[in-house]
Amino acid sequence: MNPRIENDALAILILLSPIGLIYSWWFFLARMRKSPWLWRTYTTLTSILIVSLAGLLLPVVAVLSPHVEYAGDYAGVPQQLAFLTAWQRPILRALAVAFFLSFLARPRLIAPIAVACVAIAALWLELTMF
Repeated sequence: MNPRIENDALAILILLSPIGLIYSWWFFLARMRKSPWLWRTYTTLTSILIVSLAGLLLPVVAVLSPHVEYAGDYAGVPQQLAFLTAWQRPILRALAVAFFLSFLARPRLIAPIAVACVAIAALWLELTMF
């Protein structure tokens, strides 16, 4: 497959992630607060919260990661990769849980939550690739 098409598809998916999250939160807060709190409502809320938390932790972890000196001997690269990898594993597992929970959520929110899960997981995976 053409690498340009793969990169474009990933970029489109990543750009759709905030749109899916904003729509999910809007639909949940505006439309679902009037509905009774059944198991689908709790599943939807849990899935949206996990995806939002994983997305919000991305810039926090990037700021807290150890400093790397790229000009010269690349000092600190192993420490930074170890730090990011330590965060990556639990975040990707949480996103996998949110992805599977999204299929039990309200039918109208399955696609936006699933797209946001995959896109944020792709961002986390891209964070440790050089």
